[in-house]
Amino acid sequence: MKKETRRYICRKETFGGLLYDRINSNSIYISEDEFTHLYDLGFVFLDGKKIISSEVRFVFNNILPHNTFSAPDGIYFEITRKCNLRCIHCLNDSGFCLKSEWSWDFMEELFNRFYQIGVTSVRLTGGEPFCSDYIFQALKLLDYLGITTTIGSNGTLITSDIAKELSNLGVSLVIVSLDGLKELNDSIRGKGSFDKAIKGIEHLINNGIKTRINVVVTKGIIDDITGLIDIANNLQTDIVIRRLITIGRAKKEQMLKPEEYNLLLNLISQKRLESKVNIFSHYDYHIEKKPRIPISFYSSKCSCGSRGIGILPNGDVYACGFLAPLGETFKAGNVYNEDILDIWINSTVLKKQRDNSQFSFCRIGCSKKDYCKGSCPVLLNNFNDEDPYCLIFNRK
Repeated sequence: MKKETRRYICRKETFGGLLYDRINSNSIYISEDEFTHLYDLGFVFLDGKKIISSEVRFVFNNILPHNTFSAPDGIYFEITRKCNLRCIHCLNDSGFCLKSEWSWDFMEELFNRFYQIGVTSVRLTGGEPFCSDYIFQALKLLDYLGITTTIGSNGTLITSDIAKELSNLGVSLVIVSLDGLKELNDSIRGKGSFDKAIKGIEHLINNGIKTRINVVVTKGIIDDITGLIDIANNLQTDIVIRRLITIGRAKKEQMLKPEEYNLLLNLISQKRLESKVNIFSHYDYHIEKKPRIPISFYSSKCSCGSRGIGILPNGDVYACGFLAPLGETFKAGNVYNEDILDIWINSTVLKKQRDNSQFSFCRIGCSKKDYCKGSCPVLLNNFNDEDPYCLIFNRK
């Protein structure tokens, strides 16, 4: 097989199709008539732009389910559990390799399967991806297959030479974690980690790689948030402010109280008025996106089980990596024993994740229920509690 160079992936769906632009890393949904026009007639006009079929790789999966997509769009792929840091809130208790982690032969087979079923993107995570012996082999293969690749990293191991290699391999985005300014960040992630992460970001930017800063919200962050946003503006990187999910090494004592989180969101809203970069956070209802055509099962917020899945280094599949520490109850399958498409379509665990009717605690008629999907099941204690951060539901 030759290196994949076509710009678009078009995967057949029950409503028509998913059309993914590899250059812009952007998906749109097209109707049955638009899909037929593109496939049978060789072109289609979409929102004023002409798409030619010679630029499109078409994917037809055997089963087109009516309650979900025919394949996951994105895969959160833990390439290793090994990590050079020991962050006190790490979701999966990273540090050392699992007893059984990927062989290259199986990883290669799995990535080729991603290509066959129309997976559009893979995020390599960990652990720390740059601690994996296979990181550059994986990047080379994903680039060859034309699958958009992003990396979630602590940034501390990224040198100028590594950044240059990532640029050559077409990495679309690198996400670097900073959990406060220097003092707070280093108390969470380890002494010296802040300066090393900033240096890693600078290497990425200097080599033309799109970079984003991710911040996990813990006690003390309110005093640091404006400074972090200023750093993002100075570096010209987008920034995402994430809730702390109390899983792995994270503890409830590290969480903000609801009123503190509300204050944080107000600070973020104020900074947005002057920021030159995008600032994202949870409960960003003002930027809710809707598909260009009606899709009954579509959710624009969390991709957990609806548009994406997480795969651990031992092959276990979860709707999201945050669910993995909860054990077998949330495991959807294992790619060593089952085909990934069978897991995606038939897993009862994934079906439950897609069922919004289970959120009985949500206010009846809440306009944001389908957007937030009732929040994160880890925060909800397996759907039995209310979201402690929710700004709409009155818990009193």
